[in-house]
Amino acid sequence: MVQLWEALFNTKANKTMNFHKLSRAVVILDEPQSISPNLWGGLSDTLNYLSEKLGTTFLFMTATQPHINAAAELAPRDLSRPFERHRYLVKSKKYEFDELCDLLCDNLPVTQGSGLVVLNTKRAAIKAYEALKAVITDAPMLFLSAWMTPWHRKKVLAQLRQLEEQNIQRYLISTQVVEAGVDLDFDWVFRDMGPLDSIVQVAGRCNRHLKCLQPGKVMVAELMNRSRTIAKAVYDDILLFATSETLPRDREFGENEVVRLIDTYYTKILDALRSVPIYKNLSSGKWNEVPPLIDKQKYREADVIIEQSGEVRKILEQLQNRQWSLEERHEQKQLFRELQQYMISIPEKYIRACRSAMTEIATQDTLEPFGEVFGGHAYLMTRDGMNTGLYDAVLGFVPPDDAVSGAVIIDD
Repeated sequence: MVQLWEALFNTKANKTMNFHKLSRAVVILDEPQSISPNLWGGLSDTLNYLSEKLGTTFLFMTATQPHINAAAELAPRDLSRPFERHRYLVKSKKYEFDELCDLLCDNLPVTQGSGLVVLNTKRAAIKAYEALKAVITDAPMLFLSAWMTPWHRKKVLAQLRQLEEQNIQRYLISTQVVEAGVDLDFDWVFRDMGPLDSIVQVAGRCNRHLKCLQPGKVMVAELMNRSRTIAKAVYDDILLFATSETLPRDREFGENEVVRLIDTYYTKILDALRSVPIYKNLSSGKWNEVPPLIDKQKYREADVIIEQSGEVRKILEQLQNRQWSLEERHEQKQLFRELQQYMISIPEKYIRACRSAMTEIATQDTLEPFGEVFGGHAYLMTRDGMNTGLYDAVLGFVPPDDAVSGAVIIDD
């Protein structure tokens, strides 16, 4: 999605070099609802123009189709399932985060089936895992977040699928990384309050393969941290307001009601937002006034390579020390893709704290436990660095203050 956005709207020539490939192409956009709603209108006009002038076909793939005017729905309008996979319950009461364990045990068949718990922030997920692990001790509990390397996440997903195939009870505590494109199945699901499309994506992991004769249970509740809604630290107020106005509270409703609710939800969003005039700005020559798809200033992050394998250092040494010719560029890219399997992105504000946490480490390694690589464009955490607790074998990266003091700031 980012590459398409850059090709369409970036003013730099090297970013738009692939624009010509859109001519008579079929472009599949996966989960287009992830685009900020205030960009939908301008994107719609742009895609219509490209479709008309270049013969480009754009196909939106999602279970929660947003109201992008360029799109004509291909699925039947009155779509219903012959069997309900799950039913929803949205609580009207707000709960402090410390009440999570009691909330789950009082409202869901926690001990009778496999469960998925999805939180809005990585720190909240870490704290939830620690709290639930102390209560639920009779079945495997696993963890997923974007602070785990792709290599690490693949291992967890493989373990989950193996447990599912063997019909072994299991629990997963996760962030939104589990929302789409992950084929997992659980008997019940809990999700902290979030946008409706995000809730529906998570619900798709409940009784996904219809293994249970009875519908699975999906519960949604609004979690608080010191009287502050955690969801507001992550999501746009318009999305949360539209969700709040749309969802029924304190009564169960079925999967077949979701299509109508999603339609109402997106209508409320469009009624409340102010669209960015992307297409109008382009048409009038105001090319620098097109906003980025992702606000990099808001999410200032640094790449950190985690030495989870003996291959990491070998690949890194090749990429940094070898003189690469143009003919070897494909091999260079392939090596970098392999290295990315051991890479995470963390907020830049944690970098100094990570380095400070390593100052007292006694090591015989020739490399710093946490040091710069690629000329300061990324960092390497060696095995000695991992042993400080900054990268946990289960939780992945744990922010420095958590690793040192055990404190967790939930809505950061």
